[in-house]
Amino acid sequence: MQSKAEQEAASRETAQVSLLAQLSDSWHAVLSQISGAVDLAALEARLAALSLLEMLALAITLAVLAITAWLLVLVLIALALMATGLPLWLSVTVLLVTNLAACIWIVLRIRRKSADATFPATRSVFREYTQPQHDTAE
Repeated sequence: MQSKAEQEAASRETAQVSLLAQLSDSWHAVLSQISGAVDLAALEARLAALSLLEMLALAITLAVLAITAWLLVLVLIALALMATGLPLWLSVTVLLVTNLAACIWIVLRIRRKSADATFPATRSVFREYTQPQHDTAE
């Protein structure tokens, strides 16, 4: 028969082993959760990359179709101008000048709008806070 001290030592040893087993189980559960999250993130990153490639291919296809449609509209306009009696060269020149004017207008508009992307008001507020304050009452 075991003495009381031996029983207490055995009980403590069992408790320590049980605590270590619980800690080990918890650690493995955390690692399993992290591994699952990393695997999920990798799969979603792959899906996002494939989706991005498809969207890029679709955008290129859309641009080609839009350009084709625009060219066909220009052909129809040229044919309509020719039906009024204008020669082919003059009809094409009118369309060329109109398109160039539209391009120039778009470039100028982009330049004007690009100033909005520089956050001018926000920069002036930050400039006020970052500049040293000078004592004006001398």
